[in-house]
Amino acid sequence: MNLKISQRIMIVVILCVAPSLFLAVFNAYKSYHDFLDQLNSDAENFAEQLTEQHINQIQAGKEILAVLSTFSEIQNPIFSGCQTSVKRQVDLFPAFSNIGVPLRNGDLLCNATPLSQPVNVADRPYIKQAIRTKSVSISNLLLDRTQGQYSINMAHPIINTQGEVTALVVGVMPLTWWKKSLEKINDNGVSLVSFITDIDNRVISSYGVNAPNVGEIFVWNEHSHSHSVEDKTHHYRTNSSENFDDFILSKRQVTLGEGTGSDYLTYWIALPKKSGYENAVSKLINDSVLVLIVLIVTLLLIWIAARMLFLDPLRRFASQLFPSNSHDHRKKSKLSMMELDESIKDVIKRQKVTSATLSDTEHQLLNAYKKQDLLLNSSPIGFVEIDSQERILTWSDRCESLFHISEKEARNLYLYDLQSIVADRQYNDLSELISAVKSHKNKGEIITSSSCFLEKQPTKLYFQWHLSKLDAESSGVSTILTVENVTQQQVQKQVLSERASNDWLTKLPNRYSIIESIEDLILSPDTDRFALVLFDLNGFKYINDNFGHDVGDDLLVNLSIRMKNLLLDNEVIARLGGDEFLLLLNVGLTATPILERANALHNAFFQPIKVKERTFRFSASAGVAIYPQDGVEAKLLIKRADMAMYQAKEAKRSACVLYSLEMEKDGRVRYELETELRRAIEMDDFMVYYQAIVDSKTHKVTSFEALIRWQHRDQGFIPPSVFIPIAEDVGLINEIGLFVLKRVINDLDYLKETFGSSIQVSVNLSPNQLKDSELTDYLSALVASEPSITQYMVLEIIESVFVDDASVHRIERLRAMGFLISLDDFGTGFSSLSHISRMPIDILKIDQSFVSKMFDTERDQKLLKNIVTIAKDLDLKTIAEGVETEGQQALLSAIGCSSLQGYLFARPVPIESLDVSLLSSKVSEQS
Repeated sequence: MNLKISQRIMIVVILCVAPSLFLAVFNAYKSYHDFLDQLNSDAENFAEQLTEQHINQIQAGKEILAVLSTFSEIQNPIFSGCQTSVKRQVDLFPAFSNIGVPLRNGDLLCNATPLSQPVNVADRPYIKQAIRTKSVSISNLLLDRTQGQYSINMAHPIINTQGEVTALVVGVMPLTWWKKSLEKINDNGVSLVSFITDIDNRVISSYGVNAPNVGEIFVWNEHSHSHSVEDKTHHYRTNSSENFDDFILSKRQVTLGEGTGSDYLTYWIALPKKSGYENAVSKLINDSVLVLIVLIVTLLLIWIAARMLFLDPLRRFASQLFPSNSHDHRKKSKLSMMELDESIKDVIKRQKVTSATLSDTEHQLLNAYKKQDLLLNSSPIGFVEIDSQERILTWSDRCESLFHISEKEARNLYLYDLQSIVADRQYNDLSELISAVKSHKNKGEIITSSSCFLEKQPTKLYFQWHLSKLDAESSGVSTILTVENVTQQQVQKQVLSERASNDWLTKLPNRYSIIESIEDLILSPDTDRFALVLFDLNGFKYINDNFGHDVGDDLLVNLSIRMKNLLLDNEVIARLGGDEFLLLLNVGLTATPILERANALHNAFFQPIKVKERTFRFSASAGVAIYPQDGVEAKLLIKRADMAMYQAKEAKRSACVLYSLEMEKDGRVRYELETELRRAIEMDDFMVYYQAIVDSKTHKVTSFEALIRWQHRDQGFIPPSVFIPIAEDVGLINEIGLFVLKRVINDLDYLKETFGSSIQVSVNLSPNQLKDSELTDYLSALVASEPSITQYMVLEIIESVFVDDASVHRIERLRAMGFLISLDDFGTGFSSLSHISRMPIDILKIDQSFVSKMFDTERDQKLLKNIVTIAKDLDLKTIAEGVETEGQQALLSAIGCSSLQGYLFARPVPIESLDVSLLSSKVSEQS
């Protein structure tokens, strides 16, 4: 080619620069796309974390509802105690904004949030499914009727002993907690945008500066980025997808309900691409500058070498050869330039070789730099290279922040040295990782723990490792380790695991955990005998009602701590729920040492506990079931320990009671009686009998006492002393009490017409009837419609109602309406004569135990006379119960008792059997 030297030099420069510039552009492009790949992976991970939190939240909600379905107060949603219980559970479990207990027919009678109008949820598909399958059911996304916000509802059926669904526990899980999840996902300082859309693409929760607003419609077309919104969504603003052209988007969908047509939520994670683009441009500029510097330095070196080696010697040679002739000088100059051209050609050849060598070296250096930049300084993953001797070759900046060891300190250390080299700052347990490295096999995830001492309190850290084996012969690197901080995920897993196996309040094992321990013990071939002791606190509900649930919770926590400190290595105590505790004893081969140990631990429940500067004392009833003689299944043993406990409670025993077969029979009889009692209420099988009360002087009938009777269709007459305690236990006493009141009101006209307009009827009130306002509201409405009713009705109460301030207030309210209040069975409770003056009563009924033994001693007669005298001084009318002999009648009349009641005058009979003439003749005979 006939090119000038300058042209040739330019071609050489271009050929030298072009590959380097191309390499710089390629490296920048590759760096940018690697950044996008990493960004996409991070977005996928964040989306995966959000969906995992969603699934964990749903699972935790299922477990909470399963536990609540076993609470006795929740199993009976028609009573007032259910309302208080579910409200408390909402306060305890922030996952739910509301908990309700609808009946099988859908009527929502018990709800933590007060209802402004009747609510029926029978039309909800998830309610129908829970009833049909008799298992927990999850709704699609819906608008809660009582909360007015979008939520996911769960329903857990309450199944009675016949296997029928009687009610359901429904938990409302609002979408507000997802907002907190979106905020927590940015704990690592990553600049991201996250939001959640429903099946209609409506944004229901969002986080981040560029995130779409709640209520917007977001539609993303992954292929063309074109999107449209149907006419039905014109009420909402539509987010322009161009706003996310500079983001990497990842999404996950989670189905809410069952079936293919169920609603679903879509989790969106958007990470900005801007920083990756800026880094790529910066890298391109830096590499280009480096190429130009290398080129300039190379040309300068070539110019200096050419001048020193060729130009100057040729110039000196030409000046010596042609010193004077200018023409020849021009010729000589021409010759020297030709030689110079040849020399330059030779230099250019050498420069090409040098440039190629430099290009290869630069390429290697750039690749090495890229490797170091991507692997050593990537976040949040740490990178470690070790050789075949397990010595550290590479230690990234991220590892330095995780383990507080600089690269200079870590280099050439053995892997096991990391466990203790900074023991004053952080102790690392890497034993499992070291074993995996020694195994010479690729491993999956390895979790190690560390204790950091940089804070006042040691912090537990968790790290997740991945290791890959390499051929050490070629590179000197035997193993590559990557590590990341997974403390938050591990802590969350531990919390979920602890919630699943431990009681939320006392941190003791819960029902499911202790049952699993019992089943493991039963399956063990080394197990010969063990015992279960079921404790139930006495009077705990009174403490909760009068001092507050926070005091009750503190009592349970303190009691749990005391019991744990008393346990031996082979003993476990768990909280079954409420105020019930289950103790697992694996000691001795006979019942005697087991019972001795159980009683020793039982005594701990009787010791005083101080809470908030107040000392509380209460007791516990305890029942014991022994394996294998009382059962070979965990749930059967717990059931029989529960039977023994109720036996101890009814007998007011202060020691543990062993289970026996008779209890099974008694329990079955009681259950059958309870079932029949509910049926009797539905079938209206009860009757009201009336027993006459006569004036002690005139022997005229002045009033009647209304007494409930149950004539069972098969079993015959069942005494009130048998079925009334059961009705109080299962919450049926209010219905029975209202039945008696209404029947007496219906019979009043006949009684007044037959026995005179001044006749009165006494009606017994249970203490449980006075614990809520249902009774007083009914009587208040009755008085408002018929004010004269108070002249004919006397309300009888017993002494135990005066321990409850709310009950006393209701008694005072009834008395203020005009009702007479009679204190029944005086002398059998805690009251003394000094207490009578402070009681809001009008009539004092002397218990028949005083009447029956009035002739035993002179002291008994004096005591009876003093009672009557004090009552008379306080303007109280007295009625003696259980009068059966003429001698008792005579003495009671002599000491001034106002009225008499007993078999001497009349037995309780139905209203149809009240014979006026027969009653009058009997009274006349006594006179």
